[in-house]
Amino acid sequence: MLYCLKKPSSSNRRRSLVQPNHRATVIILREGDRICLPRILRGWCAPYRAGVGGKVEDGETDIQCAVREVGEELGVIVDQDDLRLIGTADDILRVNGDSPVWRYSVAYFFAETWKGAPRKTDEADPLNAWFDWDRVCASWREIYPTYQKILPMVMQRPNKPFAFSIIYSNKEVSIPDDYVDLPATE
Repeated sequence: MLYCLKKPSSSNRRRSLVQPNHRATVIILREGDRICLPRILRGWCAPYRAGVGGKVEDGETDIQCAVREVGEELGVIVDQDDLRLIGTADDILRVNGDSPVWRYSVAYFFAETWKGAPRKTDEADPLNAWFDWDRVCASWREIYPTYQKILPMVMQRPNKPFAFSIIYSNKEVSIPDDYVDLPATE
C-alpha cells in the first residue's frame, strides 16, 4: 500500500498521511496495429482522446473494473481473459511542486478481442477514434498529455509490461525515464 505525506496545516503541525488508496484502470482497444482513443466527454481526461477507465470499486479487482468500465464507456463486452496488462502507474498529483496531494495506482490494459461495436455514451465518443500505431503521434494535440508520454514507450515495447510513475504538477505532466519491467502475462 502506498502512502504520501501531506503538508501539515498551520492548525495542525503534525504530519498526516494521505492514503492514495485510489485504484483505477485504463483500457485501450487494440485491433492489429490500430488503437482506439475515443474523445472523453467528462471526467479527468475530458475533452482529450484517451483510453477509457475509472476507479476500482470496493470489492472489485482491477480486471473486473476494466471489464465494467469499457462496457459502461464504450458499450462493448470484453472477457476478462482477453485483457492484457500494458503496465502499472503510480499517478501523483502535486500542487505548486509541494508534497503529493493524492496518489492513484493505475493498471493499463489492452483489449484485443471484444463483442459489439464501440458506441457513443455520455462518457466517451469513439467517432474517428482509431489510430494507426505509426500515425498516432500526428494527432498529439488531441490526445491526453499522459498518453503522449506513455504510448511511445508502449509502441517500443508492445509485449513487455512495465511500471512507471506519472507526476502531475501545475498542469504539467512528467514521467521519469526510469521504469521497471513487469513479468510478462499470457
